[in-house]
Amino acid sequence: MKLFCHLPAVAALISTCLTSAAADTSTVASIKPVHSLVAGVMQGVGTPTLLVQGAASPHSYSLKPSQASAIAKADLIFWIGHQIEIFMEKSVGSIGANAKSVELIDTAGLVRLENRHDTDFETHDHDDAHDVEKTEHEPHEKPQAVDDHDDHDDGHEHDSGDTSLNAHIWLDPLNAKALVQRIEMELVLADPANAETYAANARKLTTRLEALVQEVGTILAPVTDKNFIVFHDAYHYFENRFGLAAAGSI
Repeated sequence: MKLFCHLPAVAALISTCLTSAAADTSTVASIKPVHSLVAGVMQGVGTPTLLVQGAASPHSYSLKPSQASAIAKADLIFWIGHQIEIFMEKSVGSIGANAKSVELIDTAGLVRLENRHDTDFETHDHDDAHDVEKTEHEPHEKPQAVDDHDDHDDGHEHDSGDTSLNAHIWLDPLNAKALVQRIEMELVLADPANAETYAANARKLTTRLEALVQEVGTILAPVTDKNFIVFHDAYHYFENRFGLAAAGSI
């Protein structure tokens, strides 16, 4: 009798297993924000490999042999672009040559902001790893979006070599929403057998991100007229989305 009591649960488990097959792709994500979004879309199918772990900086990171091996075996590599993960450029072009490289900074529909540089903000040089063109704004003026594409053309409509861009794109939750849609599209192309699962996960993430905009907006509403200091000018997108104004960085 006890067996029959558990049959509905067993049937549900079998149904779940049949709905989502194991991922037919090996996926790598560069940094934690990217990994979080990719893992969310892949939930129930597989888990992407995270490269930059702990408190390591992607600006000065060096790959471990095991991570180089993961890139060499990858089918999909998700990263922001050379503005953030400098170490990825040569890796993707050499040991990851057989994988599809997805530079998320090229994603359609993003709000893109230029690096700001005035007397209140430090030079945006990321440990002198590469030179960055400076774009001047009057202090505390409303930042302007560089572009917001409506169409996507194989990930190359935007010049990812433009180092004047601020690449911390995920700190705007609506940008993160666009990234989720791009990640879903790339995963479905690489692994169509799990398209339904990827789509369902992407819808859940999108709903969470939309709710997050409302929640954070409500929390920050009483302090939008307050200035603050940051240690690194990395929060431009967050400020732009929620109407905040950093006074400068040190």
